[in-house]
Amino acid sequence: MKNYISENISYLVTKMRGSQDDLGSIFDLKRGTINTYISKKAQPKIETIQKICDYFEISIDAFINTSLEENDGGKITKKDTTLNDVNTGGNEQFAKELQLRDDLIAFYKEKVERLEKSNSENENEDMLFKMVKEIHHITLRNDIKQSISDSTKKDLPEKSV
Repeated sequence: MKNYISENISYLVTKMRGSQDDLGSIFDLKRGTINTYISKKAQPKIETIQKICDYFEISIDAFINTSLEENDGGKITKKDTTLNDVNTGGNEQFAKELQLRDDLIAFYKEKVERLEKSNSENENEDMLFKMVKEIHHITLRNDIKQSISDSTKKDLPEKSV
């Protein structure tokens, strides 16, 4: 029975617009380990699969048995999703997302202001790098979750009454 683990890990790396290092850092794995999964030289432990699925809010069954890329088609982007939500009456959800982003921006702006007052330049650079990385991961994770959520919704059969 074919599984799509390697293809889906490769797809997540691509969808994150990052590297194998980026994906590995989220799950405390080395690039070489991610590479062995993608090249089908090894399979991740079930705990690793669970972490990936929890992080991206994907069912384990979908992650193993379906191609995320084929379900998504690579067409759903953050901009497309936002426009789609607005066009389908998702204004309230859109407003909540904007408020959350504004709150995050204010939070990080305050952190940056505190860092500017600090004297240690190396410490500041490390903290800024970590904050940028956090924002990047939050944004990409949300993009992928939305993309996967949208693609799995369209694949579900409608319930008959």
